[in-house]
Amino acid sequence: SKGAFTAGGIVALITGSLLLFDLPDDMPGINWAVIAGVVVSTVLFFVFVVAAGVKALKNKVATGEEGMVGTSGEVVVPCEPAGTVYVRGELWRALSETPLPKGTIIVVTKVDDTVLYVAPK
Repeated sequence: SKGAFTAGGIVALITGSLLLFDLPDDMPGINWAVIAGVVVSTVLFFVFVVAAGVKALKNKVATGEEGMVGTSGEVVVPCEPAGTVYVRGELWRALSETPLPKGTIIVVTKVDDTVLYVAPK
């Protein structure tokens, strides 16, 4: 919508505020400054919330299989081709196309269930 619904919501908020308090002159009403303050603070709040949501959508995935790919680790049990690696504070079963001795720094290339496919970094 590229902000069309936001603009419509702001107009509806202002119009509703004006219609809601359209009173005869002899009755007390709400000051224009109060209406403006409520509208401005509401708009700023939702701009902040939407900006935080957009920023969160742009962040790299940090959990699950997608979050493991590209992560570095270290070989604990030599991979020839199967072994064990230490990644993100956990021990994982690992498979490698090339033999990897203990202590080699690796990068995760693929995740299949509980097995990491790794390559030397």
